[in-house]
Amino acid sequence: MSPLEQQDLEPPVGTARNGLRLLFGRDLAYVALWATPLGFATLLTPIITRLLGPSGYGLAAVSVAIMQLLVAVAGSGLNVAIQRTYAGAGDRAARKLITVSLVIAALAFLVLTISGPLWAGSLRLGPYRGAVAYAVAWAMLSAVSQTVLALLRSRDRLDQFALVTLLQTSLAEALSLGLVLFVRRTADEYILGELIGQAATLVVALALARPEPLRRVDHHLMRVTLGFALPLIPVTIANFIMSTSSRLVLNADSGRVAAARFTVASNVGSIASLLVYALFEAWMPRVFALTDEAAVPRVLAHSRDALYALLIPTTIGLSATSPLLLRLWAPGSFRPDTLQLDVVIFIVATFPYAGATTSSRGLIRDGRTGAIARIALCAAGFNLLLSLLLVPELGLFGAALATLAALTFVYVMTDRLSQGLHPAPAPPRSLSRAIAVTTMVCLATVLIPTNLPFLLLRGLLGVLCAAAVAFGLRWLRANPDLDRLPLTPRRPRPRGLKG
Repeated sequence: MSPLEQQDLEPPVGTARNGLRLLFGRDLAYVALWATPLGFATLLTPIITRLLGPSGYGLAAVSVAIMQLLVAVAGSGLNVAIQRTYAGAGDRAARKLITVSLVIAALAFLVLTISGPLWAGSLRLGPYRGAVAYAVAWAMLSAVSQTVLALLRSRDRLDQFALVTLLQTSLAEALSLGLVLFVRRTADEYILGELIGQAATLVVALALARPEPLRRVDHHLMRVTLGFALPLIPVTIANFIMSTSSRLVLNADSGRVAAARFTVASNVGSIASLLVYALFEAWMPRVFALTDEAAVPRVLAHSRDALYALLIPTTIGLSATSPLLLRLWAPGSFRPDTLQLDVVIFIVATFPYAGATTSSRGLIRDGRTGAIARIALCAAGFNLLLSLLLVPELGLFGAALATLAALTFVYVMTDRLSQGLHPAPAPPRSLSRAIAVTTMVCLATVLIPTNLPFLLLRGLLGVLCAAAVAFGLRWLRANPDLDRLPLTPRRPRPRGLKG
């Protein structure tokens, strides 16, 4: 019997201790790989912003935003559903979802291409060609690749996962830079390079995944899977709206240059949030694989508190070094020195985002995707309303505040719902106080001057914070047991009581 056939008969199982050990051990390698696009973007963005200029980079940013939205639609939540299916039904059933992903992406591409002139014109994107058209095709290929990566993650094939991830980052970014440098310095060439790189990556990814053909007897699998996955589409769309509605409001109110400056600020300020999302993706297979129901709230609470503790030095370090990152990220035409407060607000928003992802892990495991969708849609509407109210008056600062408020809303609502299903210990009071102090310290970094001596001081503080994060990760890998945490959790809040 092959290993894959054996996996069909013996879905992975997990205990609390094994789950915690792997969360802060081998799984961090997947987090590092999921973060590689961030690393390549960090290296490439300073070059692209200077080659394209504010207007060209603004069009590229809008095209990327379109791509992200369409990935949410074409992906249909299958990247999460395939991990759930793998844990419950095995590899062969999961491979059938790759075929479903291919069919959905092909149909979506056909519809979007036919209707492209209509929706592109209504969004004031100009003719449906160039960067916008390339972004649509890029999105369809990326949607399938995400599903394949989720399967490789569930298989725990780190080597194959690394190959696909590095191809779709290093190859695509190299092609984009090459086209911009040697063909034309426009957003069209930048997005075209991403498209070509993603197409080549998908060929390799499908060879590794080996999609399984669908049969008539698979209708039950399809019904259960789509019932779980489809509510995740509005979740992803709502998350997209929360991350881009302010950008679109700024674009309509102040033009592409303002949208480009917002993109720079949110990219720098969201570094920690992207790492939290990478943890969410890497940890979901472990949560699905837990067979001890009593262990679920313990694992969620432990991972949440450990993540909060790691975010304390991370957010302080990012806030302190934000002027350096901004100057590296964008040229003087973007006025990066005026974006520091906006960046810090995005950084502080990492804490409610981390809490929301923890609660969402438990809810997704229980199949409560519909409830998550309702919360996300309400938060998206709340964020859009705040953007419309605050952006005309406060500009980029209002956009950052709207994002912080929306993420806090998501955290409060998902935490309440999660406590009703899996009552878990609240964070220790000492940890909650530390987060409050950290927030004030992050805001206070705005007051530190940005001349050369203080820039060196900021850099030193960033190095110290990075060392603290590395020490914390090392400690967590060596101490996976709940009873060895240097924290004293509070008792779970009784149901029906506030606070």
